[in-house]
Amino acid sequence: MWLKSSLLKPLLRFWRLPENSYFEDHYSSWNTNRFLEIMKLLGGVDVRTLSLLEVSAGYANLGQYFLELGCDVTCTDGRAEYVQYIRTHYPSIKAEILNLEEVYPLLPKFNVVIHFGVLYHLSDPLKHLDNFLSVQKFDHLFLETEVSNYSDPNFVLKIREEGYDQALNGLGGRPTSAGIERILSKHNLEFSRIDSAGLNSPPHTYDWIESKTLETYRIGMRRFWHITNVS
Repeated sequence: MWLKSSLLKPLLRFWRLPENSYFEDHYSSWNTNRFLEIMKLLGGVDVRTLSLLEVSAGYANLGQYFLELGCDVTCTDGRAEYVQYIRTHYPSIKAEILNLEEVYPLLPKFNVVIHFGVLYHLSDPLKHLDNFLSVQKFDHLFLETEVSNYSDPNFVLKIREEGYDQALNGLGGRPTSAGIERILSKHNLEFSRIDSAGLNSPPHTYDWIESKTLETYRIGMRRFWHITNVS
């Protein structure tokens, strides 16, 4: 019962963070939707007992929620300014620079890993995911990314990106859901995809129907997976 009474505080605090003015107006509600989905999938576990890693965390976009709930939080990001922000504003969070375009390093096991909104900003997203899953140990992994609307697991749409919070090397790749799930299966992981309208915060949507033929790319076509390590 502790969760129900304590959950509101970090959500309200997030809405008052001035840094989120850099993002579109939908960002706070979208982040809240994803946070609540994670908490539901964790099944009411007392997060005060958990270690959590947020990959490509930005301003500790989700890590700050879990910090206030008493979780032991580590954040990484490829941009030094984000890591410095986290260290300054959340000194209890362990924050390190980590460029996902490079070989993923050996980190400790975490109970929960959040890998949100970065896979499609990588030039070779499937290669990264394969490497990441070979190295990073976890009990629960929450993976979320923009994808291509196509059923071919080998297809990756390459897009030039110039935004301050997008691809570090200027080239992103949108894989397909089938491509991601093929990598997950390769690593003998159990996973479920959550195509819930409750995650939607336009333009970002999760409950769209996948095409069997190549469709026009649209910003905001996203997928969300809950992955567990049963080995």
